[in-house]
Amino acid sequence: MNFHPYFRNGENTRVQELAQQANIDLNQQARLSVRNLGDARKALPKFQAEFRNLLIQFAEVDELNNLERLEQAIFNDVWCSWYFFAFHPNRRFQNATWQCTQEFSNQVG
Repeated sequence: MNFHPYFRNGENTRVQELAQQANIDLNQQARLSVRNLGDARKALPKFQAEFRNLLIQFAEVDELNNLERLEQAIFNDVWCSWYFFAFHPNRRFQNATWQCTQEFSNQVG
């Protein structure tokens, strides 16, 4: 899978040209976006706990537990995929969600 149409076949010169014209540092923007998404990922359990405290009377506990696990898994998968998109935009994956998560886990784990 190739995430972004401007990065097909390793050719991203047009994107780089447009970014230069707008005085945008693509590397810094990539790092910032990964960091911001990572911060949101880390904050998710606090948001979930607050939601649970305020609105548990309107939800089934088992259903809420499943939803929270699913939200955390999705944030994790999206963050791993976004990391590779931001720092390795020319990489191609057959199953980006699974492969990015596996590769990232292998690198840090």
